Amino acid sequence: MKLSEIIEKRTRESYATAVGNNMHDAMRHVVIAPGGDCGDPDLIAHIRAIPNLANMFGTDSRTEVPVAGTVNGKFISRRIDRMRIDLDAKKIYFIDYKTDTDRQTRRDKYHNQMREYGALLRQIFPDYEISAQILWLHDWVLEPVQVD
Repeated sequence: MKLSEIIEKRTRESYATAVGNNMHDAMRHVVIAPGGDCGDPDLIAHIRAIPNLANMFGTDSRTEVPVAGTVNGKFISRRIDRMRIDLDAKKIYFIDYKTDTDRQTRRDKYHNQMREYGALLRQIFPDYEISAQILWLHDWVLEPVQVD
């Protein structure tokens, strides 16, 4: 590989990382509530267009939720992009945002990541049902992920 190709590849990767970080930060500030919404209006419109997704952005949801523990003999520490716990229904919902434009390239890696989140949450909330989804932000598709 030529030096110019290496530089171009790193530039693309840096740009993609910056875009992803900016989008995650903007999503972290979105709150959809009966008393009024907060955050980027375009993001809120996209969220509202997906059935039941707005429920994940209420005042009872949390962002960048830290979870840690041992999974398959390995200590891991992660952050869940958005999570909501329904204490009455004993159910945990969580979403991870992905900005990739090609869902297939890292899908297995992302599903494994979500299963790790599920395993960590299962240790904390053994009697709760866990529901996981990936929100693909490049085209606003919500993909369920089986974590049990």
